[in-house]
Amino acid sequence: MQQADYYGRKRCITQMDYRSQLFVLHARASPIGDADQHCPTGPTSQQGLPAQTPERRQLKKSTGKQQIHLATLNIGTLKGRYRELAAMLKARRIDIAAIQETRWKGAKAYNISEGYKLFYTGTNNNRNGIGLAIAKPYRDAIAEVQRFSNRLMKIVVITETRHLHLFSGYAPQTGCTNAQKEEFWTLLDDKTAEVPPEDIVIVAGNLNGYGTRNADGECILDYAEAHGLRLINFFFAKPAAHLRTYYSGGKDSQIDFVLTQCRDFRLALDAKIIPSELIGPQHRPLVVTMSIELPREKRDDRNSAARVKWWKLKEQTADVIANIDLTSIDTADTAWTALANSVQTAATETLGVTKPGRCRFDQLTWLWTDEVQEKVRQKKKRYQQFLAANTSENWKVYKEAWSAAKTAVASARSAHFKSIY
Repeated sequence: MQQADYYGRKRCITQMDYRSQLFVLHARASPIGDADQHCPTGPTSQQGLPAQTPERRQLKKSTGKQQIHLATLNIGTLKGRYRELAAMLKARRIDIAAIQETRWKGAKAYNISEGYKLFYTGTNNNRNGIGLAIAKPYRDAIAEVQRFSNRLMKIVVITETRHLHLFSGYAPQTGCTNAQKEEFWTLLDDKTAEVPPEDIVIVAGNLNGYGTRNADGECILDYAEAHGLRLINFFFAKPAAHLRTYYSGGKDSQIDFVLTQCRDFRLALDAKIIPSELIGPQHRPLVVTMSIELPREKRDDRNSAARVKWWKLKEQTADVIANIDLTSIDTADTAWTALANSVQTAATETLGVTKPGRCRFDQLTWLWTDEVQEKVRQKKKRYQQFLAANTSENWKVYKEAWSAAKTAVASARSAHFKSIY
């Protein structure tokens, strides 16, 4: 039996519900409590129990499963953009990001602000280069970092049950030699085969395969078939704007992918492109949400000693010197100890100290002036207008805004470093 509920929807009535309703309909009214009266409403202060009315909604119970957000992005170049990259990752609540074409030299780790640490590798010719950006809560969960080439690297993350092997790859693009392509896919195939079968494998990166069906695209499918992987962003129905990852010359395509094993595909909850993020000149970030439980950060591990903010000394040198108390000199040793203690005390009182457990990052406050922020805001606005109406006039306006923003950033950087030297 069916009947319409309060919102007009039909719901099934069991025999017990039907009998209870008959009982209510035929209940006698008493002088103390009338059965035909409405249930009492909730308190207006909203501090008591939920209202006992048909509008009462069922509270959603938490599943207790932890979700992490993985991303991949070809940034074009990381020079001068790492602060903007960190701001984007924080705004989108991304925990781990695979970055391609960083064009940074060496194989190091660098704090890019907002609590993110970038592990990167690159050659000395300022070409290619890849990296993996890790949010602060998950730094202690990293068990190993392996750098294989300037196109492939991997980190091993400890989860509650298994290890997570996350690859960041940048496949040779169209125009590279067949030897370079064969070298990349052979290396990726070998390193994937070395992962223990019980662990989780995730491959994120710019794997190219641009255009219609071709050899580059078949390499991706052959690799996925050989290791039992699925391309996660193929299995979620999205609008066209949330599928395209590459824009160039009025054309678009899907060349950035995230792969995982068929066994662990059930962990993937969502995958989409963020078309409004313009940090990459040609690529858009691909974000995948997965249900993976990582170890929680311990409070004891985050505690550290307070430090004097010596980086403020240049602006407050006169105040620090004025607070230094010079005592009488007896011997060289006592004079040096007394002077060091006096300088330390004066700097602590004038400059202040950091809060324990917090890392210091270069926020580049000297770069993000009001003028620079306005120029960058106009550049993003003009680009959105160009995406809405792909015309030559809108492209010309966007290029003018892009040039103005670049000039403003260069001027702010030049003025800052000129004051230092």
